Amino acid sequence: MKLAGALGLALALALTAACTRPRSPPHDAVRSEHKEPSATPAELAAALGVPAESLLAAGRERYGRAAYDSARVIWGAEVARAGAAGDSAAVARARMWLGLAAWQLTDYPAARREGEAALAMKRRLGLDAELSRSYNALGLLAWNEGRHRDALESFDSAGTTARRNGDRAGAARAAANVPLVQAELGDYDAARRGFAAARAAGRALGDSLLEANALANAAMLEIRLGNAEPAIGMLADARAEYAAIGNEARQANVLGQLATAWRTLGDLQRAIVLADSGVVMARGLGLQQEVAAELEVLADLHFQAGSPRLALGRLAEADSMDTRLGLAEEHAINLRRRSAILLDMGEVGPALGAAREALDVHRRGDARAEMIYDRIQLGDALAHGGDSAAARAQVDSAAADAARIGSMTAVRDAAGMGALLALQAGDARGALRRLSHITNDAYDWAVPDIRAGALLRLGRLADAQAEAERAVANLERERASLGTGPLRAGYFASRAGPVSRLVSVLLARHDTAGAFAVAGSVAGRSLEERAARGDREGPEADGGSRAAPEQMLQRIQLLEEERSDAGVKGGAAELREQLDRALVTARMSYEEFLARHAAPAGLDQHRISVAAVQSLLAD
Repeated sequence: MKLAGALGLALALALTAACTRPRSPPHDAVRSEHKEPSATPAELAAALGVPAESLLAAGRERYGRAAYDSARVIWGAEVARAGAAGDSAAVARARMWLGLAAWQLTDYPAARREGEAALAMKRRLGLDAELSRSYNALGLLAWNEGRHRDALESFDSAGTTARRNGDRAGAARAAANVPLVQAELGDYDAARRGFAAARAAGRALGDSLLEANALANAAMLEIRLGNAEPAIGMLADARAEYAAIGNEARQANVLGQLATAWRTLGDLQRAIVLADSGVVMARGLGLQQEVAAELEVLADLHFQAGSPRLALGRLAEADSMDTRLGLAEEHAINLRRRSAILLDMGEVGPALGAAREALDVHRRGDARAEMIYDRIQLGDALAHGGDSAAARAQVDSAAADAARIGSMTAVRDAAGMGALLALQAGDARGALRRLSHITNDAYDWAVPDIRAGALLRLGRLADAQAEAERAVANLERERASLGTGPLRAGYFASRAGPVSRLVSVLLARHDTAGAFAVAGSVAGRSLEERAARGDREGPEADGGSRAAPEQMLQRIQLLEEERSDAGVKGGAAELREQLDRALVTARMSYEEFLARHAAPAGLDQHRISVAAVQSLLAD
């Protein structure tokens, strides 16, 4: 059987979905060159309406509003002021905050330079009570750079010094960041406990940002583990909490996480709208790293929707940002995404090279969870290249590691690829055995499709038909979520495998009419839906119920284009604010519409009947 299409694509989609993650706990931001203030510290303080000695606090106020460039300029002036006054302790504090601003702006070399300098100064000056924040900042930097062991050491030092000085808030901040690293290392149980403890600590301390971050990060972990439904509720709560404290940067990240969750559940249109909104919000805030994250989600969505070339374009734009920002681990995940897309397009050699490179990068960074998905993707590419023994070795290794870390999503994906390889080798019983313990495939079409193929080979035709129909139903659920348009029209172009399987099963059961109906439903689906829609609604029906989502999406797109033009023209702050408000209203209307008109769990396929076709044929 052909190895592409059915499982190769679906597993690639699942493995990229599992890896979407927030780029930094408090905020995400853009690289920016540090500019020395053109005014003197005294002049800047006067312009801000604060005493010169309050520049540090003024910078922190802007930092809390995600105005990182402004905070950076203010703290640069504070370094100059404190240095001229001979106040070394104030210089150390300002340099630490300068490092944090540089980290938020993803200027990692400056973040490391300022952070390490501040830590050294604090040690020399005996500022023991202030070491915790410096260690914590350096830990976050190491986490973003994929230096997981260094990050854990820094967080441990941050917690130790905070507890030594009775700093409950500092100890809570350090403890809240540890599970981020644990998740990357595949210690999911510890990460889940850590996020729950961080949320409780934030609530006890009255720290709304810490509490919201812990909830959003816990939701991210649930999505990674395949628990998208509870994660959606958690993200909705986190989004509301961020809105209450005015943190737009984290709201943008939550939109990307929500998009990933809805994509996992097969609601592609809702996911695309959320991810598009996240891109617009991140661009408006100047958060290049978050823009890259949202573009990666969009790349996954377009790939899943059957547009690999569009996905490659989105991915190339995102990866150029990640590479420029020095994010090696994100670049490696993008390599794996690229491998999956290229493999789907028949480019086996480049796909194999990208998968190997992704695994090498993650191995150097000790990113164990990512290595599981790298091996699955590499096994898929090796199988396409004809090296079945090497493919099985990679997938078996991935399966063992997935079981070790307890990720049911990774276990399912590794089992699915292993089953496909077994089926390709003619071992139908072995394929079924590998899938026997998989239960988390309610929204998946690849695993039931493989089961159908194995059952068909074993002659268990009734069971094969049930699995094949489930696979096609899940495909249809995804396609139906796209609304009308080019994405929906081209969806089945790369999804013919499960439909063909169902046709084969029906023919094996001598149900020629049923096979004909299934086969005819794909090519004629667009025309058939238009006719069926007209029959059901008629000229007097409420046509707005069908047209509403498409009109809403078009309005959102037009508003986004107008907003972008307003930003380029300059001098249009009032217009931009009006468009921002209109965009928020339009997006909320669309989300409310989706909530009110949720698709039913069942499938309405509207297949073409043999009788209907016969009635149109000449004698």
